[in-house]
Order: sequence, then C-alpha cells, then structure tokens
Amino acid sequence: MSIDSRQEIYEFQVKAITSGTRLGDTYLLILQEKGGERIFALPMDAGEAEMMTALLQEHQFTAKRLVEGFKQLLFYTGLVLERVVLSAIENGHYLAYLELNHDGEAIESIIDATAGIMVALETRAPIYVANTLISPDAEAGRGTYMLPVGALSLHVLREALDDAIDNEQYEIAEMLRNEIKRRS
Repeated sequence: MSIDSRQEIYEFQVKAITSGTRLGDTYLLILQEKGGERIFALPMDAGEAEMMTALLQEHQFTAKRLVEGFKQLLFYTGLVLERVVLSAIENGHYLAYLELNHDGEAIESIIDATAGIMVALETRAPIYVANTLISPDAEAGRGTYMLPVGALSLHVLREALDDAIDNEQYEIAEMLRNEIKRRS
C-alpha cells in the first residue's frame, strides 16, 4: 500500500481510552485535536487496549519494553522520529506512517496505527490524523466531535456510550452522544 504523505493533516493528542463495549470487546482510543475541538476515535481490540493502557500508566509491561526497544533502535541507528500520521484504513485496520529522519534524509515507514501511537508517546513525537480519516461533512471549529466515517456502526457507538456512562466517563459519553446525534 502506498500512502500519500502530502495529504492535509492535523495534530492530535491522546485523551482517553474507553473500557470495552459489550460488542466484541471493542475499545476506543480517544484523540483530541491539539488546540482544537475535533475528536478522533481509534477502535482497538482488547489486547491493543491493554498494551496502550499499560504504556500510558507506565507499567513495566511487555508493550512498554517493546516500545523502549524501538526507541533504542532509533537511537543506535541515528534515526529520529519526526511524527506519526494516522493515514489510512486497510481491511478494517487503521494504518499510520512514521516520518523518520536520518542525517537530513526523510524516510517513511508504514505501521499499525496503535503501535505508531505507542511509539509516538514513548518518543514524545507528535501524532497527526490525515484529513481523509476525518469526517468530510463535519465542520471544524464549531464544537463538532468527529469520528471516522464508516469505522464504527451506530450500534457500537451506542454500546461505547453506555459503557462510558456506566464508568462515569462523562466527557467521553458527551463526545459519543454528539456523534450519534450527528449521524442519526
């Protein structure tokens, strides 16, 4: 798969992880636009959510060691991670590309989006989301919370909303409720 690195991108930061929904253990990694109001929800399975949670809580866990190993690989090879860009969906999986720099030469590498975000968090690299993954009919800057079109069914969104309310994650619940209303 080739990725167009010239597409318009927006910087996001990790906001929260929802608990799993009752439908197939779907978790959502909630990203919020840096300096903005847009929200991007990245679906994850239970294993990915467990690794991301461990990394965010800085537990000494396999995911943490794996990402630290990647960080050491960057150091020893002289590569610098400039940014991670969530850029495409292929066969239901989100992909990202790593923008690397080696002595002034730009290098791009495609990686699973969840793994890319974990590497970005560990290396403090910025996280971007390509415009193609953000709902084209939502208006930026007007308090609209956007989720990737077609990535989650209304049923899954409703399950995530119920779970967020049950776990008193009211900010996430509000974001999900707004997305359900927008699509209904």
